[in-house]
Amino acid sequence: MAVSDAIIRACLLYKFKLGTKAAEACRKICAAFGEGTIAEWTGQKWFKKFSSGNENLEDEPRSGRPSIVNNEDIKLAIEQDSSQTCQDLASKFNVSDETIRLHLHQLG
Repeated sequence: MAVSDAIIRACLLYKFKLGTKAAEACRKICAAFGEGTIAEWTGQKWFKKFSSGNENLEDEPRSGRPSIVNNEDIKLAIEQDSSQTCQDLASKFNVSDETIRLHLHQLG
């Protein structure tokens, strides 16, 4: 079972509040949840965010062009024709194959 980002981030905040170093926090999290659960650089990024006073556990908005397709549109397109490939859907919605894969992953 994969552990959610929310749980990992809560663990990081907990360790940060205890004064643990980012590298040690990541080692402990990997020991508890499995090797490779979190990369050390990811832990360092979150610790830097926490040390600036921002303890919000949500991702910051990313720069770049926002996706104009939503999960419901993709779900509807698949229900209408389940034989479509990621490339077909990407072409239909004018986005990359990877964007379609990300949305399909979100849909389960």
